[in-house]
Amino acid sequence: MVATSSQKKGMGMGGGAGTGMGKKSGNKSKRRRTAAASASVPFDAAAAYNRSEKRYDELIAEADASDPDGPYGGLMAREYMIVAQQTGTVGAGASSLFDWTPAAHLVLVGADSLSDPTTAAERGVSSLKREIHHALVTGIPSAASLPRSEVRYALEPLRDFMEYVFDAVIADKASDGDEKPMSKAEARRILGLESDSDASTVKRAYRKITLAYHPDRFAASGEEEPEEAAEKFQAGTRAYETLGGGMGATVEGSSWYESLGGRARTEFSGPLILGKAGVAGALEGAPFEAGGYKVAVSAVDPEITMMFIARNQAAAAAARGLTANLEVAEK
Repeated sequence: MVATSSQKKGMGMGGGAGTGMGKKSGNKSKRRRTAAASASVPFDAAAAYNRSEKRYDELIAEADASDPDGPYGGLMAREYMIVAQQTGTVGAGASSLFDWTPAAHLVLVGADSLSDPTTAAERGVSSLKREIHHALVTGIPSAASLPRSEVRYALEPLRDFMEYVFDAVIADKASDGDEKPMSKAEARRILGLESDSDASTVKRAYRKITLAYHPDRFAASGEEEPEEAAEKFQAGTRAYETLGGGMGATVEGSSWYESLGGRARTEFSGPLILGKAGVAGALEGAPFEAGGYKVAVSAVDPEITMMFIARNQAAAAAARGLTANLEVAEK
């Protein structure tokens, strides 16, 4: 009995069936080779960052053009400041990141009613951390010498950064002109402190200065010239900041940056626990009406970054000097 053509196909006989099996096997091998080739191609952080920076402006424009009466109540662009800090031993490369330093801006665009935008922004830092690292080492080249495992990130709303950090500290420092930096010895003399004073002692001394010489006390009383009181108050404030604001190098592991703003500054995230780079959050890229959002990053103004670098390098040098002095004393 001779098998028909249809019987051959059903039985898996003949060249046609064999060729079909070969194609399936070949397709699987091709897919595996393609996946392996893709995995071997290095990630182009510079190109990815450039795309993200372009997308940053596009997302803000999209939010501005959205209809507030639309199905999801319009879009809101929420901007954040991402800051970086080194976690290893303080060295030449690490000194620029001795304390938190601006690394990149992040924009999160979603519905005005987006649930928990802070968590969404933190997940955005995870998914874009390679682009953020590129922005960091572009703005601070010395940071490239640090292992990525020794760089941690945090974020806070850009409005908080401007109010509590930039406006209150950086802008004030920029207005000082060519005023020479105050030495720690001079700062301790103004506050009446010993060389080994701890953070709480520094804070108490500064509080005495503010109570004794705050200009408001003398504006109407005439007990002392308001101008003289203001000068003493400003000198005390500079001394306090020189000693780390009761934080900084006077307490191991503490942060001058985190001390800014006091209790009013509540949205600084602290060190973030980041997930795998390139892996988006569940709702990242999802439709806005379904609670989705989009994120992108861009660079920080180099002049702002340099202000932090200068302060960090000085603090790192002081910390290394303090460590050396302690080692000598122990011997």
